[in-house]
Amino acid sequence: MNGFDELKSLDVEILGDIQLRESKLGGTGVFANKHLNEGDVIMRIPKESVLSPKTCAAANIISEFQSKLEPQDLLVACYLFEKSQGSESPWHQFIDIAENATQPDVFLLWTPEEQKMLKNTNLDVWQVPQLEKFQETYNETLPLFEKLTIVPSFNIPTFDEYLRTSLIISSRAFDVDNYHKIALVPGACFFNHSDREHVHFEATGDVCEICGEIECDCIYSDSEDEEIEEIISDMEFEEDEDEEEEGDDEQLNEENDVASVVDMDDADVDNDSSCDECDDDDDGDRYCELRLISPVSKGSEIFNTYGQDPNGVLLNRYGFAIWNNKHDVVDFDKETFTLAQQFDKVKELEEWLQAQEDIADTMDQDSVKELDDSDSEFENDQSGDSDEIAFLGLINDNNDTEIPRASAGLIELADRFQVDLNVLIQALADLRLKKYYFTEDSKELYAKSKKEVGRKQAAMVVVASEKNIIERYIKLAI
Repeated sequence: MNGFDELKSLDVEILGDIQLRESKLGGTGVFANKHLNEGDVIMRIPKESVLSPKTCAAANIISEFQSKLEPQDLLVACYLFEKSQGSESPWHQFIDIAENATQPDVFLLWTPEEQKMLKNTNLDVWQVPQLEKFQETYNETLPLFEKLTIVPSFNIPTFDEYLRTSLIISSRAFDVDNYHKIALVPGACFFNHSDREHVHFEATGDVCEICGEIECDCIYSDSEDEEIEEIISDMEFEEDEDEEEEGDDEQLNEENDVASVVDMDDADVDNDSSCDECDDDDDGDRYCELRLISPVSKGSEIFNTYGQDPNGVLLNRYGFAIWNNKHDVVDFDKETFTLAQQFDKVKELEEWLQAQEDIADTMDQDSVKELDDSDSEFENDQSGDSDEIAFLGLINDNNDTEIPRASAGLIELADRFQVDLNVLIQALADLRLKKYYFTEDSKELYAKSKKEVGRKQAAMVVVASEKNIIERYIKLAI
């Protein structure tokens, strides 16, 4: 018994000697039963077993909303629909595990009084989404939920149920490929996060958006985009014309919809969408794998990375933070505006900001080509690299003896202000350090956090880690 028995029905292969057991971080984690070597694939999941808008039993209805809702919102609907099917759903055991797992205590769930502990941290600077944003998205998703009620077992979720499911999806979904987009990958989400991970999630991302295969003639080229749009427009026009004629057949159509949605035998985690031109000889596009990037000793927990994210993102999305997170940053955005006024450099700052907007516009125009030319391996880096030109702050290193790095944007701004970089950073640091909720220095604050639990502990770790970056820069560089 290794704890993965519930995944057998989804054809998940456990290739390494690993097991699920209680983690010191809370909840469960994946552990090595013996020494495991770098390069070993320890888990393989068929893509047809992931839960996505393409594999969900209600795919025919959900696809109607593909252009109206974000991929994550579609996945929330998939999850709720499959949950409503109970044991009829191929994913029912996986969903039971997700439902019974510890739910992420993300920042937006904190009370206003608790959120004050993170005043003037990156979370405050970045203006993270609040409940109002989720309420807005819930309202936008209601038409899809209403359409799904054609299946008697499905009920429109309450906002609280929707929010809870959204947090499950946000904390567990993976970028699989450009066919499934984001999906829940049974088994892969059992690994806890570390900024010094052992394993990477790998999947061939560059597949056909229509059938999910690698080599296929059914993808249309960019030059055909306009023609495709015209065809879709014509189809929509014809649908509008036919609406009046469809009244007599409405009941029959609804019955057909019900039949196509609830026939779980036909939806037995088997992706039927394909094309005759696809290459069936190459299985490289059909699996997701968890591959070790470093050796793991016997008895140790095996960690994945959820992305190269600073603590603000980790707390907002997953409900935890890491002391001395090697991907952490200090964003001096607010302090820069204050300092520009003190230095009488408001005009220079405004000119610099306008230049960044121009660069961003140029990057947006080139984004389609960059995606076409990108590497085909997705590794669940949900955040991507920071745009250092637009970012004004310090970037952590994973070694306490190394100087945190000033961002390219901060270096450029010092030049535009005609001030020494270290003088600029010292002034920004003085402003920031005065505004934190916790007054202790980084090491003292982190030591105190070990005696706390829950939200206060998480807040102390976030502040301590930001202070650590600032204090190290002042000590080692100034």
